[in-house]
Amino acid sequence: MEDSIDVFSAEFFRLDGKVAVVTGGNTNLGMAYATALARMGADIFLPHFEEDVSDVRAVVERAGRRISFLRGDLTDGAYRNEVVETCMEIYGRVDILINNTSENFAKRWLRRASSFSSRRKNGNRDRATTGFS
Repeated sequence: MEDSIDVFSAEFFRLDGKVAVVTGGNTNLGMAYATALARMGADIFLPHFEEDVSDVRAVVERAGRRISFLRGDLTDGAYRNEVVETCMEIYGRVDILINNTSENFAKRWLRRASSFSSRRKNGNRDRATTGFS
């Protein structure tokens, strides 16, 4: 069989040019997600609560990818807005969201990123005013 698992390659899942937001990505499982995404070619935006980001920074940079951080508390609606706005300002897009927190903010994040992106396409580059709250 020509299409067998023997011809499978992780290269089928390249993420070059993509941007991933990984919440809680500076420790444990979140760091594993950030590492895997970077090794597959994605740049990483990492909202985080704990101060130390040195390990994940080193791993992502060794993979040859960019990584940016924003420290804060994801239970704060204003901070969630700032996460999306900051990622969009730095990278201009959000392609992947790994929600590695104990609360599910994914639907609101994606709606927010889509709204921000639409305004940018229409020439309105003002900071967003709608919120998650």
